Amino acid sequence: ELDKADKERERQKKIEEWKKAKNSVYTKEEFESAIKNKEEILLIEISDKNKKKLKFFKKLCLFFNIPVSLFITFFIDSILPTYVPGNKKHAALWYGLMATDYILFVNGVLILSALANICLNAKYLPKENMIEFNKLNILNKPFVVKEKIENVKRTNAGVFSPFNSLKSKATNQIYALKGIGEWRDIKLYNYLFPLPVVR
Repeated sequence: ELDKADKERERQKKIEEWKKAKNSVYTKEEFESAIKNKEEILLIEISDKNKKKLKFFKKLCLFFNIPVSLFITFFIDSILPTYVPGNKKHAALWYGLMATDYILFVNGVLILSALANICLNAKYLPKENMIEFNKLNILNKPFVVKEKIENVKRTNAGVFSPFNSLKSKATNQIYALKGIGEWRDIKLYNYLFPLPVVR
């Protein structure tokens, strides 16, 4: 019982420390000291384990969901006989295939759209006053996107991004970070992208 109580106290302590840290922010002097003589500062990155999951789900959608959906569409249109009214077995098969086709295709597209927003990491480039995002394209090849700090704002989780993120004001491109990545400098992140003022 004492061991359980100690573990619970330790867990609560870590939760409180995280709550305090996630809202912490640099002062102007701390910010200037933190970026002095630095080419780039890593803000957040996802773990190797999450990178593997990200690649797996992209491959699953790209090479299973969507191809199977297209095959079902071809099967319904070309191989399955025209729907015969009154034939219950035929109707059950036809409607079942149509539902499967729709679910696989829509889920595949939605998941790929959401995964496309996830960043492998985000870095601040002090000399350019820009943030650099490292992402994966649809074929799991890494690519880099740079945005001016003033052109990026915070945004909440949505349909195409289940994680709190940043969003480009110019292109509406979403950069999903929080909730999947591991923080390296959350104080700098909060300084660059201030928390919304609660009125």
